[in-house]
This record gives sequence, C-alpha cells and structure tokens, in this order.
Amino acid sequence: METENEKLGLSEASPDTIRRAHAIHPITAVQMEWSPGTREIKQEIIPLCRELGIAVVPYSPLWSGFFRWLSSCGRSAFRDLTGTKLK
Repeated sequence: METENEKLGLSEASPDTIRRAHAIHPITAVQMEWSPGTREIKQEIIPLCRELGIAVVPYSPLWSGFFRWLSSCGRSAFRDLTGTKLK
C-alpha cells in the first residue's frame, strides 16, 4: 500500500529517539522548546539534526518562562504585579 504523505516529524524527542527513528524512516522535522531555560536543543539536538539533515522547528511557550520566574520570586512578586495579596 502506498501513501501520499511519507513525511514524518517528532516532537520533544531525545537525541537517542531521533537517531533510532531516523534509522527506521527518514525524519523530516523535529519540534522542540527553545527558550532561555532549555539548553539541550542547542547542545545536542541542533548538531544532531544538522548531521542527519532534519529541520528543527523551535517553539517557546510564552508563559512557561514567566510562571517559572514568578514562582521563584515568591508571593511579593505576584502582589507587585497584580496588586492582589495572596492568602
């Protein structure tokens, strides 16, 4: 049986998973979070994808970094930003 779409992509895959999947069927693209808090993509994923000829589709969840920062600042930061006092 022949299919019309033979392209395959991965999302949030480890370097080992990318290598194993690409050995079975050519991977077209890998989607990964790329933000100041994520370093694995630059150190491991991009060089691997470049080596294998795979496109990288980066995304950065806007609020994840904000909420991570806010939780590290404590209740006073929330009150300063919103004017609301937490109980």
